[in-house]
Amino acid sequence: MIRSIFSTDQRGGFGNGGTLPWPRDDEDMQWFREATENHIVVMGRRTWEDPKMPKPLLGRKCVVLTKSSYVPYASARKGDATAIVKELQKNYPNNHVWIIGGADLLMETKDACDEMWIAHRKGVFYTDVRLDMHNYMLGTRIMSSRPNEARSINWCTYKNINIFRPL
Repeated sequence: MIRSIFSTDQRGGFGNGGTLPWPRDDEDMQWFREATENHIVVMGRRTWEDPKMPKPLLGRKCVVLTKSSYVPYASARKGDATAIVKELQKNYPNNHVWIIGGADLLMETKDACDEMWIAHRKGVFYTDVRLDMHNYMLGTRIMSSRPNEARSINWCTYKNINIFRPL
């Protein structure tokens, strides 16, 4: 299964200065870790270079889409992002492929995703990277929703109902 997983504020705010725009949230990090552990995570180079991201992400196979031929602690891949995630799913049928960012990669691979797991954050943060949530959410149906105790995050799972899978 191919899935995306990420956090966004109420206006699609996604990143600032090469990292997350909000303070670290252990509960949200646990949600991310539990979902992606023992699976494959795919990200763009700028997401990989986030100074707050641990390298490597323990317990996961990390794939970085980049023009570079070498990325420490990860597998570097070049080419069409959608083709790469589909190839990873084919080559690792017992693992989920999780697309974790950045915003351009999420938009590019949206149609390949079976599901989208989104942590919707309450409030608006100062961001220099935004995701067009209106276009990203077109063709999805909500499957589940669960707020955290402080009600500052709502973890939602969406199904991509426009996905085409040949028989």
